[in-house]
Amino acid sequence: MNDPERQFAGARLLVVDDADISAELAAEMLQNLDMTCVVASEGSAALAILANDTNFDGILLDCEMPDMDGYATAQAIRAMAGLADVPILAMTGHTTAEDMPHILESGMNARITKPLSLQRLSSVLNLWIRPRPLGASAGS
Repeated sequence: MNDPERQFAGARLLVVDDADISAELAAEMLQNLDMTCVVASEGSAALAILANDTNFDGILLDCEMPDMDGYATAQAIRAMAGLADVPILAMTGHTTAEDMPHILESGMNARITKPLSLQRLSSVLNLWIRPRPLGASAGS
């Protein structure tokens, strides 16, 4: 299935970014790929959402946020029931190889560089996001 819209149809992602414009851009791109998303403006807000709803196919997580950075947020998500295997994709402007170990050690699976482009986003999502059948939980 090469059509990205069909490939990702029905996928549901959590977007976590303190910069409104970045969150809006990510959400718009996901919607263009026929995905649905929920947006959280900080790490603690994401954890509050996930405490009540783990039905996500993936999480796009900004690495640099003021209240709780993406690294700490990813570690907290990994400790939550049913979320050990959900793909967490770091969104960051840091593009050096030295950044990847920290991203991976915190529990994130991959990096998408900012500013986001639909092509880069789609390429990374293609590697990690598989919409679950309706009614299946994140741990399924």
